[in-house]
Amino acid sequence: MGELLASRRAGRKLSVVVGLLLVPFIALWFIYFNEAKVNIATIERELAGLRLSRVLAPLYYGDVKSADQTRRALIAAQESILGFAPGARFDDAFPALQDRPLAELRSVDVALQSNFLACKAQLDRAVASSGMNLESDSESYHLIRAAFNDLPELAQDHQATLAYMAEKLSDGKLHEDEFRDIMRSLGKLEKMRDAFVRQITAAMGIASGAQGLNGMYLLISKIKKNVAELETLIANARSTSGQFAMMTYLFQARADRKLMTNAAHLTTLASAHVETRIQQRQDALWQKFYLMTAIGVSFAAAGLGLSMFMFRRTLTQLDNVQQAKRESDEMANQMATMNADMSELNTDLAGKMRDLRDAQSEILNKGRMEQLGQLTATVAHELRNPLGTVRTSAFLLQRKLKGLNIDAEKQFERINNGITRCDNTITQLLDFSRTRKLACKLGNLDEWLARCTEEAAQHIPADVQVECILGLGDLELAFDGARLERAIVNLIGNASEAMVGVGKDRKADATINPKISVQTSVANGMVAISVIDNGPGIAPENLEKIREPLFTTKNFGTGLGVPAVEQIAAQHDGKLTIESEIGKGANFTIWLPMGKVDPEVTRLAAA
Repeated sequence: MGELLASRRAGRKLSVVVGLLLVPFIALWFIYFNEAKVNIATIERELAGLRLSRVLAPLYYGDVKSADQTRRALIAAQESILGFAPGARFDDAFPALQDRPLAELRSVDVALQSNFLACKAQLDRAVASSGMNLESDSESYHLIRAAFNDLPELAQDHQATLAYMAEKLSDGKLHEDEFRDIMRSLGKLEKMRDAFVRQITAAMGIASGAQGLNGMYLLISKIKKNVAELETLIANARSTSGQFAMMTYLFQARADRKLMTNAAHLTTLASAHVETRIQQRQDALWQKFYLMTAIGVSFAAAGLGLSMFMFRRTLTQLDNVQQAKRESDEMANQMATMNADMSELNTDLAGKMRDLRDAQSEILNKGRMEQLGQLTATVAHELRNPLGTVRTSAFLLQRKLKGLNIDAEKQFERINNGITRCDNTITQLLDFSRTRKLACKLGNLDEWLARCTEEAAQHIPADVQVECILGLGDLELAFDGARLERAIVNLIGNASEAMVGVGKDRKADATINPKISVQTSVANGMVAISVIDNGPGIAPENLEKIREPLFTTKNFGTGLGVPAVEQIAAQHDGKLTIESEIGKGANFTIWLPMGKVDPEVTRLAAA
């Protein structure tokens, strides 16, 4: 049963593969079929336009007797192929031919002229709608241009010149201005003759040696001779004898219409020659289409046969393959289970080793911090007592020297500044190393922060503007005021020193209009206390290092101010974020959780 199912699955897959392989062939054949269909339809339209023009040519060139029922049926059939709409068909365009007897039409020049112009419009419509004037074959293109564009214009200009001459000679005398008008009409006729000769010569040059061209050569010569005769007559029209000869010629020309007859015969021969060439091309297209279809079908049949052969060969080995596949699947499942177990064990082991390293590191850090705290407390105790003695002694000595008129104020000021700096350093060491419990009390943070900021502003240069923008309102929060005050004082002092320097030691590049803004807000369920300055900002390479203990860019600094602030924020279950951009100041924000600290409970601060 398993082998049978495997055979069916293989058959379906192979059928899909064969179908996918046949899709490109079918798509290509469909594209080629549409292209061939378009080309053949184009040729059929050209043939229809050519046949329509050949039927209309005798009517255009004055053979009114040709407008019988048979010829009209041929015209209607070609017009249907070309899709002429009602109103643009032969019977609609020739009411004179349709409604009046032939004998009457021959005697009515106005009707003949109307038919002549309407037939020219119908010829132009046939050429344009069939696309004959866009024929890609050079020989056919030139013949079509000569027979259906230039020759009708030439015949029309010839007849117009004859009619104009007859009109001007009707009074038996040709005036000078009338002669000039005839010469202009002749110039237009000669220009059209030259265009016709260029096109027909180009066609003859391409088709040299082709059968059926001898008759066209003879007709072309006759047409040239007809125009040349008219040129000679017009050239001699100034004399009385020349005018008489012109009148004689006009009488003969209107009787037998030599050029129109020659043009009609030439149009018939040219259209037959072009039709032969277009049909040859149509036959070649059909042959190519049949050949490509046969080749495609052969390839498809060969592909199907090869696929069936491969399918039968594959079926003979499916049993062993299926059995081997089942065994390999069972082995793969066992290996996958073992790998999953091993991966889980390795992950668990790696996690435990990572936890062990973190615990060891934390123990070492706590040990170091405890040692540092003990050492700091000892140093602070040993230094602060002598510093207090020095401060007291300096004060007493300053009072005694006041009455002796000894100028030692600068020296005493330096002593006091040095004592203050040392005291601040000791305070920062103690802030960073303290591990005492927080004493959190519930209070209005905005009110407390306003007092704290006001006190801190008294210890920075007077030209540094300090403002409070408080947004918590009556919100109360549990916090350790003493510890949090050290953080705010540190941040305000650091901002002031970054903008103007320390005390009277002004920075050379001090900030213009230095300003510190202390702001509070609530975001994402936490309270934010931001200290923002408009100073020089912090360089990107120092932005992360300032969190490291003992890192400082000041000449006199411990590098513990920012780490101490971060530690105080962490003790309150909060965090410190730092944002800065060179030239645009810095923003230090302490984030405190809302309702996380119970004011009745104190806890051990994190190291």
